Amino acid sequence: MTQTKPPANFWERWHWIWSAIYYLSLIAPLAMVWGDDDLTVSQRTWAIGLVLFSCVWHWFWISLSLKIWPKERPLRQRPFFVTLYLVGSVLIWSQLLLIHPLFNIHLGGLFSQFFLFLPIMWAIVGTALFTMLQIFLNAYAAGEAVSLANGAVWGPLLGIIGASVLGFWISGISAESVRRQELVEELRQTQAELAASERKAGVLSERQRLAHEIHDTLAQGFIGIIMHLEAAQSLPEAQAHKHIQQAEGMARANLKQARYLVEDLRPEPLQKASLPDAITQTVGQWREQSKVVAHVTVTGEERPLPPDTEHTLLRAVQEALANIHKHAQAHEVTVTLSYMGDCVMLDVQDDGVGLNGADSPWQGGFGLTAMRERVEQLGGSLLVESEDDEGTTVVVSIPVVSNQ
Repeated sequence: MTQTKPPANFWERWHWIWSAIYYLSLIAPLAMVWGDDDLTVSQRTWAIGLVLFSCVWHWFWISLSLKIWPKERPLRQRPFFVTLYLVGSVLIWSQLLLIHPLFNIHLGGLFSQFFLFLPIMWAIVGTALFTMLQIFLNAYAAGEAVSLANGAVWGPLLGIIGASVLGFWISGISAESVRRQELVEELRQTQAELAASERKAGVLSERQRLAHEIHDTLAQGFIGIIMHLEAAQSLPEAQAHKHIQQAEGMARANLKQARYLVEDLRPEPLQKASLPDAITQTVGQWREQSKVVAHVTVTGEERPLPPDTEHTLLRAVQEALANIHKHAQAHEVTVTLSYMGDCVMLDVQDDGVGLNGADSPWQGGFGLTAMRERVEQLGGSLLVESEDDEGTTVVVSIPVVSNQ
């Protein structure tokens, strides 16, 4: 999985605002003191030079932080260079403050840089030291002693408290925003993994469905074709011709089933008839091929069923008849379809040899597994009852929601 860049915090995301405040807090007092007649020409020139140098100093370090170093390690992760930048900015400001007290306005611009490049606690410590320096410089410029009785001292002190509270608040919002962005990114990754898992499960489910379809249709048809061709090989030509014709008919039916499978349509008998008629048609074809007596009985009030239910019941009949033909040695088969109030039941009963050992198709073969999976997917159940030499009964029960 690709590594994503950590989300920027509030201070980094709005760095251009802090730069604008930085420049404005320098230019505004310079414009205000320009007309002060108490300043000499050298002082004005020195003030302009310091303001320009401070702007270039700030631009240089911010450019390094945003355009050059972020790919490796941002400026805030380089303690030596952060200290150099902030100390240099404070020294430039201290010289401006000695020229005129209006440059106290630059305090706001410098505060933002402390919170931008330092952890919250270090930023508060830095602004406190910075404010103490401001108090001493103001007192030095005015020729006064530093005292709490001096009202000019309380302004910077209240500024420290305000800056600390504001810094904590913004940093808290920033941290919460970063956490939310990280959670959103984790959610996106989880959704992508879930979607991939669902696609994989869908592919496996479709493969299983196709395996069931192929087993219930094509595989059974090929077995019938092979049985007729093998029978034809051991008979005279006149008698073998009938088996070859039946094999040819089954091959054509298999071809139709393959086309329906490719087109993902319902089984061909259900395309043209109701479920009882489709079962009757399937049993009739099987009776002709196997030469075994077979009957179909329908009880209860016939009603439309969900397509998946009809499909499953028809496939169960086909699977049961195929196994009877191959293994049961039966003489008679009875298929009963029963419509009940809240379910539909299918019974396939033969009078064959029963479940007699390893040759039985009901001892965990793919046919039983496929049939049971189909029925259980619809909330139904499959039961096999048998005794040796007394036949076998396959019972399929699937719940049906009443229309009442």
